[in-house]
Amino acid sequence: MTETRLFDPAEPPEWLDSDGWAKTENCNHLDNRVHRARLESAALSATQAAQDLGIETITDVGAGDGGLLSLLPEPYRSKSWGYDVIEDSIKYAKTVRKVDVRKCNVVTGRPRLAPVVVATEMLEHLEDPHAFIQKLYNAGTEFLIASSPHSETAEQHEWNHAWAWDRPGYAALIEQAGFRIVGHFDAEWSQIIVGKR
Repeated sequence: MTETRLFDPAEPPEWLDSDGWAKTENCNHLDNRVHRARLESAALSATQAAQDLGIETITDVGAGDGGLLSLLPEPYRSKSWGYDVIEDSIKYAKTVRKVDVRKCNVVTGRPRLAPVVVATEMLEHLEDPHAFIQKLYNAGTEFLIASSPHSETAEQHEWNHAWAWDRPGYAALIEQAGFRIVGHFDAEWSQIIVGKR
């Protein structure tokens, strides 16, 4: 089991403050084949989790421009919402994708969460992903669908990633908060976990 912190905690990099990303340009992940694969897989897993619970709402934390929300079938698409800090992405989500993405720093704020929460390609950007997963569990999240790269290492990783996990390490991250792993699979370079309370 491997979990690697990719920064010095005594001198955390500026980009760990997610509010600092507010003015960056929107990045359209849905039109990128490898990002689309994990968005489609996570959207399907979230829909199945909502169906299992008999609900129609899903929350996407770190929703970007609403790509995942736009892939949800109705009625989930129109009844679900997401959060992000990038203003261009939020605007794009609302005007182009026609989905509900709201401005909120989900780490420091108090977002309203549906029982099904999606966190794709965002945990590796956080200073303390363990505390964030615990926050979601403590908030009553019934299903957590999370994704992260499956093969990053201390030597090879994206410049703005704070953590890297192999498959057992990522499962341990989700389980430490109390979730039980009910699905763990790959979509291109991402690993996707479905955790259940």
